[in-house]
Parts: sequence; structure tokens; C-alpha cells
Amino acid sequence: MKARIVLAGLVVSVLSGFITQMQAQNWTSLSTGLIPTIFYDGSTHVFLGMRPGMVVSSDLGGTWSKPSLNSPMYAIAVDGQGKIYAGSNKGNVFVSADHGLSWTPGTSFGPYMNTCSLCVDTTGVIYAGTNSAGVYASSDHGLNWHQAGLSTSGVCGLVVNSRNILFAATTDSGVYRSTNGGTTWKLVGPPSVGIQKLILGPH
Repeated sequence: MKARIVLAGLVVSVLSGFITQMQAQNWTSLSTGLIPTIFYDGSTHVFLGMRPGMVVSSDLGGTWSKPSLNSPMYAIAVDGQGKIYAGSNKGNVFVSADHGLSWTPGTSFGPYMNTCSLCVDTTGVIYAGTNSAGVYASSDHGLNWHQAGLSTSGVCGLVVNSRNILFAATTDSGVYRSTNGGTTWKLVGPPSVGIQKLILGPH
């Protein structure tokens, strides 16, 4: 059975790379690959991270374009200035300043790591969760990165709230919280459980 996500009237088949609008009666093929991540910017732009590449819609799925990205895209986030960040393999995070039309690679923080989660705090610091080496952080739009804790864990779920408190879901040891930008982390549960994703609810 295909997994489907409904977003602003758009239905996405996560497993097969097909999209439809409204009642899911007519499907259009965008790709034969998987769709690891979906991002909606709150206005009219929808981004589908693919394996490989990405497809972008500026009209809520009415039309789609495919930027020249050949790497798999596992995570997408946006900062307060409208820059879009896309996490890929080999420690790469790509940056776009034009709603995904063109992309620039940032500095890789490790050739053997996939960036499987991304979030941006209110000061513009980007946090990247990796599949095997914890969290990395950048305060200059991805040009430079430093290790920000949980270095022996995979972090495929990473969110930050309006008070810049980070929550990280690890693939081996539960959920952690940091109140100081990843300098220290505290286990907040459940321990010894692998968790893949986190969703930040209203608060």
C-alpha cells in the first residue's frame, strides 16, 4: 500500500514518486525514485526531496520544475531570510536563495555521513542531524560547520522551538533536548529506543 501525505490539497505518494491534487483521481509521474522528504514553506512553494534530486512547485503542485541536483535529498528547511537548505549525502547541505530554482553546495562536514534532518533556529543557526555522527551546526548559511553533540548517534529527527530549544530523535537511544545550541544534551525519553522523526506541535 502506498504511503500518502495530504498537504494544502496536494497528495503525494511517498513510495512511488507520483503526485495528484484534491481527490487523488489523476496521478502524474514526477520520478520513479523514492521521496524521503516533503517541505511546504507556508505560502505556495512545495519541495519534494528525491533519490536522486528534487522537484519544486511554486503553485501548490499545479506545475513542477526539477533543479539540476543529482544527489539524494533527505531533509529540507528554511530560515527567516527565505533561504532554503537541503540535506544530502556525503555531509553536504545545499543552499538556495531563489525558492529552489538554483542551488549552491555548502561545505561538507564529512564524506561518510548523510544529512537526514535539518532545522534552523530564530538566530539563523542551521542544525543538521546525520545518520551516524550526531548533530552539526552552522552560523554562516552552511559555509562552515562544527560538531554539536550526540556524536555517536544517528539523528534523523531534529526540531527547534521558538525559544531555540533543540530536540533530537536518535536512532539508538531515545530523544534528547539541548537548551544551549547543542553544547550539552539531556535525555528526555524514551531511553534505549530508536526514533526516526519528531514533529513540533503548537505551544
